[in-house]
Amino acid sequence: MTRTVTDVELRAYKPQENTAFATISNTGIQSVDISERAQGEIDQGSITIDNTDGTYDDLGLTTGDRLEFDVALAGGGGLSRRWTAIAKPPTYTLEGARRRQIEIPARDFVFATLSWRQAYNDFEDRQIAGSDTAILDRLLVTDAPEIDRSQIATVAQTTDLFLNGRDLRSVIVEDLAPIADAVVAQDGTSLVFEPLSEISVKHPLTPGDFRNEISISGSDDDLITLVRVDGGTDYAVDDEQTTQSTTTRVTETDRLTTRINTRKSEVDRVEVYTQRDSGSSDKLVVRLQADDGGAPIAINDRTSDIATKELASDFLDSDGLTTFILPDHTLPPDENPWLIVEATGSTGHDVGTDGSGNMTYTASYPYPLLTRARDSGAADEYRRRDERITDDSLGTFQAVQDKATSRLRHATRPAWQISGEAESLRAHRLTPGDVVDTTATDWQGAPVDGAYIVTERATSYDAARLTTDLTLQEASSL
Repeated sequence: MTRTVTDVELRAYKPQENTAFATISNTGIQSVDISERAQGEIDQGSITIDNTDGTYDDLGLTTGDRLEFDVALAGGGGLSRRWTAIAKPPTYTLEGARRRQIEIPARDFVFATLSWRQAYNDFEDRQIAGSDTAILDRLLVTDAPEIDRSQIATVAQTTDLFLNGRDLRSVIVEDLAPIADAVVAQDGTSLVFEPLSEISVKHPLTPGDFRNEISISGSDDDLITLVRVDGGTDYAVDDEQTTQSTTTRVTETDRLTTRINTRKSEVDRVEVYTQRDSGSSDKLVVRLQADDGGAPIAINDRTSDIATKELASDFLDSDGLTTFILPDHTLPPDENPWLIVEATGSTGHDVGTDGSGNMTYTASYPYPLLTRARDSGAADEYRRRDERITDDSLGTFQAVQDKATSRLRHATRPAWQISGEAESLRAHRLTPGDVVDTTATDWQGAPVDGAYIVTERATSYDAARLTTDLTLQEASSL
């Protein structure tokens, strides 16, 4: 039912401040509408302030300010937090020359903040969450320190993650949460990240917790029984000579060459042992050329190269392997190319050899990263349903495999939902991410059983009355 509200309060804070610069009581708050969703969606809301008498002319509210909206429900004690948000630019409504109202649009604090931050980190075989070195914790500490981490559970599982300017919200929602099988939500300024299997049931849920009509529906829109994931590329060693006992100086005219054995039509990268000459500004060059009677086809002609890669002296290792990632190319069929290493000037740099003039190097070929995951039992029951995911940021087989497994985990059966308007006080207090138990009650023959999680909550406040609409989804299909 629409529930009586005994008090409401809105407080506004400037970034980096913990003391409110504005507090608006129930007499100034005209109406509030908030739409919240679990699993990392950015919640949206709007708060309308009555400014007929000009009380809030100098409110000083602007985009980026933190908002805290508290509500006291009849029979439920004092004020408690309903929503924490970040303000958008407000709209001032006038009627002729008279003041009327101020509308403050807003979005939730946690996921709006995360959507504004980009990460460029690479993680391999790293714990997902719950330690100082875990992926999630490091991302927040580095790029979103204002997000509280106290409700991040420990997820000891490891994975590989390669980021290149992706926003933190999508990384957490699309990669980390599915792999960890975690529920993602916000609680004030805290990020909630907890494996579904570890979440405690808040309380039972019965039809009596709802007012009037309850809708119970199933959806097979996201049902799949086979998923194929096409990731990026990885590489493996094709040919190498790893002994290094001395060095040879290479210049624009003094080169080292060797013929490399290849199994594929492309060389992804070449690693060459280098000792950079700090006094030389010459670049080091790696070239591939076709064979012509036991020698490079035209060693003095770079236009005859199959592929060429230059690195400036600052990028050369001072005493170790330097990696040259080659541009896309196709090798002549059934021919092993020549590897040529030279400098761009007369000073040059030292390159490692084995003491007999044989260059110290490794040459690697690329291969695509792909995998499939299937559920034969689900295919038998619901018919085979395929999905293909293409994501070239998945740079290892572990990353590709984790993506496939997590995508299939909860998608092999229809998803059931319960929707309705809250009646009981405990239903009004449910928040996205809360889990309830529907087992011990009669749902009048509807297929409702077990744990359900709150995925959506809509709040409407007007004239000292509050309405709460809830949507819950079967936890096993989340």
